[in-house]
Amino acid sequence: MRLGKLTADDNVVITHWHPDHSGGFASFAGDAAVWSDAQTVDRLSREQTGHQLTAPGSVHHFAARLPENLPNDFIPANGTLNGATLTVIPAAHTEADVTVLFPTANVFAVGDLVWPSSFPFIDTHSGGSVTGLISALDWILSRSNHDTTIVPGHGQPMSKTDLIAYRQMVTESFNAVCRNPSAAALIPWQSWASALVPISRWLEMIQADTTDGACKNDDA
Repeated sequence: MRLGKLTADDNVVITHWHPDHSGGFASFAGDAAVWSDAQTVDRLSREQTGHQLTAPGSVHHFAARLPENLPNDFIPANGTLNGATLTVIPAAHTEADVTVLFPTANVFAVGDLVWPSSFPFIDTHSGGSVTGLISALDWILSRSNHDTTIVPGHGQPMSKTDLIAYRQMVTESFNAVCRNPSAAALIPWQSWASALVPISRWLEMIQADTTDGACKNDDA
């Protein structure tokens, strides 16, 4: 689909600062109001180096591509926008991720808080954490029903049943590594490994969120 320039009647929501979710909006935002949280705007206003999704030492420049109205439109806690509910989720995929719930349509856009058929990607260098992600998944589930369509930032839409299974995988694999900090602990979930997040990388993300091998979230 080719997107034309948007107008003042339109809104653009940036879920988080990663380049694949923020790098191109300036080309089509036009006069639309652009919404995000203050932490994301701060990151977009300055260069970012050594991001996990790209080569070590890489540099991302956003400021030259930002529309003028971006810094003026921050999302308040549980803000509403044309009937949709925008919520800033802390310390999960990144330090701040925005979800958008469309209650009339019963559609929940959750960005990169959910990765269908894959271990999640946690940007620990940007304030993300596995325990924060588990809390975020619980929060999404509590606001969904079995008719809700959950739309991730990558991959196919999911049902609440799908998300329950995903949350179970995240929690159980996290707890397994807490008890046995080795790649062997993740063998029961190896089918969830992907090119972006193989077992070795998921292990690193979990270990970044544990203290002395003890589980922070022992809900298996």
